[in-house]
Amino acid sequence: MNITAAQAALKQYFGYDRFRPMQADIIQTILNKQDCLVLMPTGGGKSICYQIPSVILPGCSVVVSPLISLMKDQVDRLQKQGVYAVAWNSNTPSGEDEKIIDDCRTGRITMLYVSPERLLSLNSGFLNSVPWSFIAIDEAHCVSQWGHDFRPEYAKIGQLRKLLPTLPFLALTATADEHTRLDIIKQLKMNSPAVFIGSFDRPNLSLDVRGDRGDVIRRQELTSIIRSRSDVSGIIYCSTRKTTEELARQLRNAGIRCRPYHAGMSLAERNNVQDLFLSGQIPLVCATIAFGMGIDKADIRYVVHYNLPRNMESYYQEIGRAGRDGKASDRFLFYREKDVSLLRRFALESGRVELNLKKLENMIRYVHATGCRRGFLLKTFGENYAGKCENCDRCIRNKKSANTSQTINLKLDELKKLRIRLANKHRTSEKEIASDELLEKLCRIKPLEAGTIILLREINLKWMELFGREFLELLLADHTDPKQRKLDIKAYKCWMLHMEGFSVAQIAAEVKKQEQTIGTYLKKVQITGFPIQINKLASAADLNLIKIGLARGYRTNEIHNFTGERIDKKIIEVILHELKN
Repeated sequence: MNITAAQAALKQYFGYDRFRPMQADIIQTILNKQDCLVLMPTGGGKSICYQIPSVILPGCSVVVSPLISLMKDQVDRLQKQGVYAVAWNSNTPSGEDEKIIDDCRTGRITMLYVSPERLLSLNSGFLNSVPWSFIAIDEAHCVSQWGHDFRPEYAKIGQLRKLLPTLPFLALTATADEHTRLDIIKQLKMNSPAVFIGSFDRPNLSLDVRGDRGDVIRRQELTSIIRSRSDVSGIIYCSTRKTTEELARQLRNAGIRCRPYHAGMSLAERNNVQDLFLSGQIPLVCATIAFGMGIDKADIRYVVHYNLPRNMESYYQEIGRAGRDGKASDRFLFYREKDVSLLRRFALESGRVELNLKKLENMIRYVHATGCRRGFLLKTFGENYAGKCENCDRCIRNKKSANTSQTINLKLDELKKLRIRLANKHRTSEKEIASDELLEKLCRIKPLEAGTIILLREINLKWMELFGREFLELLLADHTDPKQRKLDIKAYKCWMLHMEGFSVAQIAAEVKKQEQTIGTYLKKVQITGFPIQINKLASAADLNLIKIGLARGYRTNEIHNFTGERIDKKIIEVILHELKN
């Protein structure tokens, strides 16, 4: 049988006009009854490689799958496409067993999805009575002791060689390094298999790793990621069942539609969540690592790892569930030291301590990589990647740093020219105006952020009065808002005294102005985003009265009266602005 029949089946059952790379060659290998090992990234079209031979070859194919959810999803889709596929596992009602057995023997079933446990439980009499076409072992990394998800039952599949010596074996996985590939071939007793290895590069997927900045910031960043993608589907992977439940609850309380998914839920609950997600009725699932394996949902736009994955293989497989339609999709990983400690303990308690520790250390190196993350990821799977991807946080940051360095050098030249002009004007040395170190610091901070004034404050107020205005005007020269380019230097001086801990009365005495004027100055810097310490502007008792007045909807004049007119109205306005924002 040649590939022409396969092409016709591709159009008839799946609606595609042509095969993706490697698919046709893999299918032809199975049609030639040769063993085959396939490494193809998630979303690369592995399922087509065994579904097409199944519908054109006589007899029944066996598809070994590790998850009931995977079986359910694929069987449901195949049946809708007119293929008689059946899932046979621990959840199959006992009354249906005999029908499945009869339909297998008569060749009515085209594809039989089974768990490795169910497959190994079948007796030799039944196995020899069915016209099998081939056996496909999906998620074949589970066969190997080197794999990231080793399952002993998978390794025993090779025992079927004695009963079915001429039956072709097709092993498929998205993640397997060289050790794992060789071990799969050995464990399955494959006979000179054809090996197909696709590229692991998914250029449409971005890579972003967030450092450990505490749980509060992690939740804030996660919420921001989700809200900016509220109209698309996503998956959040968590390390424990408890975390999926708690995180899903927190997100729902924040008005985000999502559901948890983990093995501790009943089959009916898991199936319901899976169906709701696939249909788009819920856009987000908080899940343990099993969710998504084999799920055929092409439009998942982002995947978040809320906890550190165990290893690069698991990480790659899980992030590959985004962007299977080839469109741009995002992948985020949150790193916490707590996760490292927990995973290291798991590795030490496992039966393969050295292997699991080695894989964990590689995962940690990925997190701390300073170069292109895509290059690091692909190198893990033996694929070289030249250049920079420009689609990971490291490449973007490094490019931004290069651009920033260029901008800094240009600004530094301008500041040095200003220093020369001021030195000539005041008939003093350039060093007395500002050192090279100070100019470099001024170039590296944004003028509209508090850092600029804090830095100038470290010099002294006299310097601010003499030179501060001209330096600030130069730093602000590129800003588009004319109001922010003309900020009063006296306002900055008052703000600096405020940050030093001076009270309003003390600031007024220092700059020889009325307290009302101090409020006006502080408001000027406040509206540009500079921080204000309201506890320095009023006593705790008066602040409480202002909060009460705000809660009651009082206006500034009413709050002024409510506080016994002890606080200037302008100062009250500054405090109210902070409380409202």
